[in-house]
Amino acid sequence: MSTEFRSAETSEKMANDLESLRTNLKLIESEASSSPAIRQKPSVGGETSELSSKLTASTDSATINDIAPINPNDTFRLSFNQLLIESFPNGISPNLSSDINMLTRSYANATGRELTDDVTDIVAELESIGYKNEDKIYFLSEASVIKLTDLIKNSRNSGNRLLFFESFYTTNHDIMQDLKISSPLHLKAAITKLFVNKYSLSKAYFLTADNVTVESEIKRCFNDSVTLSIQNLADRLPYIPVKEIECAISKIKHVFLVGADIYAHINKVTFDEEECQDICSFVKKTVDAIGFISFSSLNVTSNEKLNPDLTSSSIKKMIYERYLSDKYSNRGNIVYLREVKYNSHNFIEDYCLIRKSITFDELHRLELEFSEFYHNFALRIADNCMVRINSCIFVAENEIQFDIAATDKAISFFMRKDVI
Repeated sequence: MSTEFRSAETSEKMANDLESLRTNLKLIESEASSSPAIRQKPSVGGETSELSSKLTASTDSATINDIAPINPNDTFRLSFNQLLIESFPNGISPNLSSDINMLTRSYANATGRELTDDVTDIVAELESIGYKNEDKIYFLSEASVIKLTDLIKNSRNSGNRLLFFESFYTTNHDIMQDLKISSPLHLKAAITKLFVNKYSLSKAYFLTADNVTVESEIKRCFNDSVTLSIQNLADRLPYIPVKEIECAISKIKHVFLVGADIYAHINKVTFDEEECQDICSFVKKTVDAIGFISFSSLNVTSNEKLNPDLTSSSIKKMIYERYLSDKYSNRGNIVYLREVKYNSHNFIEDYCLIRKSITFDELHRLELEFSEFYHNFALRIADNCMVRINSCIFVAENEIQFDIAATDKAISFFMRKDVI
C-alpha cells in the first residue's frame, strides 16, 4: 500500500481496516443495491458495532439512528468512512478535481478496485457519510462522535438547557481542535448532521430541553424575583451570552425596564386596584375630551409606595399594559383609542382648538410629550389655528373682538408670511 496518504504509525491499523473493506466488497458483489449512490450495500444481520453500544450508553434515551453518522450495520460505509478519515483528516473539497483524484487513488490502493465500480455518485455519497461546512465535507470517527456526544451530555447534566454554538466552541476549544472542528459554524454543521433527530436547532444555539428559548429562560428567572439586573440574569443563566440576554429581554412583552439595566416582570408587581381604577376613569374622560392623554398626567402615588424599587414611568407603563392596552394604543408617552390613527399634528391641533388660551411653555411641554426633541412644530400649529396676542400667549380666535383676517392681511404688507 502506498504511504503517500497515510502516516507510518497508522499503517498497521489501516491494513486491518482495508482487509475488512476488501471482505465487505466481496459481500457487496453478491447482493443487490438498496442505495441510489452505492451500487451494492451489505447488511450484517444480528451484529451490533462497538459504536452502537457506546453511543446508547452515552446518550441515555438516544438511539443509534438519532446520532450516528452511519448505520452501524452498514459495513461498506463504515469502512469507506474510515478510509476518508485517514486520507482527508481536514476534509475533502468535492469541487476540486485534485481531491477527487486523490480519493480515487486511495480507494484503488486499498481495494484494488475502481471507486466508480462501487459508488455511482461520489459527491452524493460523501455528503451522505460526512457533513458539509462551507466548500468542504468532513468525516467523524466513532471516537469523535462519542467525544462530542459526551461533551453535550455533560453540559446538559450541568443544567445547560440550551447551548450556543459560539460559547460551546470557545469553552471546549482544545477538544474542538482534536476533533478537527475549526469554528462555531463548523461545530454547528457537525451537530446538525449528528443530532438533527434529537435536538432542536436555531441559528445561534441548540436545545437540550424541550420548548426552551432564550426568552423562556429569562422569564423563568422571574419566578422568584420581582426585579433582576442584566448581571443577575447572566449569573443565573451562565450558558447564555450576555449580549443575547440584552437582546432578548427587550422583546419580552411583560418584562419592563425599571432602572439602569434592571427589569421587572409585570406578574410579580403588586398594583393598588383602587388607584388603577381611578386612572382608568381619568384616562377615559380625558381621551373622550381631547383625543389623547399623556403618561405624565397619571397619578401613581399609591402604586409607587407598593413598589419602591420601580420608577414612576415604569409603573405607568405596566398599568397601561395591565388595565388599558385592550382598548387604547400607546406611542411614546401618548395613549389614545385603538381605532384612531396616530397623528401628532392632529392631536395637537385638536387640543389647541378646545383651549381658550395656551402659553408658549405649555406648547413646549406638549410637544415634548410627542417627541423628545423640540422642533417648534406645536408652536406653528398653534399659530395656524389660534391668535398670538404677545410673546408668550396664544388665544382662541373667538376670543378676539376684531377682524382677524383683515388684520393679518394688513400685517402681511410689512412682514414675511413665515414670521410667527
